[in-house]
Amino acid sequence: MDFSTITASKNYWKPHWKNEWFVKDSPSFFVLSNKRIALLDWSLSAYKGTLYFDESEYHSLYVRTGDVSTFVGYNEEKHMKGVFLYLNILSVGYEGRYIGIDLSVVGVGFNCGWEKEKFRLKIDPPGSVGFEIMIDFGRILKDLFRRERWH
Repeated sequence: MDFSTITASKNYWKPHWKNEWFVKDSPSFFVLSNKRIALLDWSLSAYKGTLYFDESEYHSLYVRTGDVSTFVGYNEEKHMKGVFLYLNILSVGYEGRYIGIDLSVVGVGFNCGWEKEKFRLKIDPPGSVGFEIMIDFGRILKDLFRRERWH
């Protein structure tokens, strides 16, 4: 592959801003955070403002409001396995091609799962702060096994 033709034909550095309403993010697989290990994490935001750094929109900083996030996995803080739902007031973060980082102020959280051999429903107190690092293994696998790679 000749990298000089790629850089000459495509402008990779092209900062631009996008405003979006009612944004559904792609599901993230295997998410690590200060409170959880999720096998699947998915969210919907009322508003998302994004500053993209490149033309292909693989690297960006964002701010989200009215975020509803759900995940399936293990909540370290509650010592529960199950399904969890969080309503975030405000989130800021970075999204890369394979890794994302998110800092959020959580309005309220609902935890539904197994704790000490019993099914329980718990509610998190409003106002807790969360931090997470997301790894998109789905995109990693997709890029590893792209058709163009094998031709």
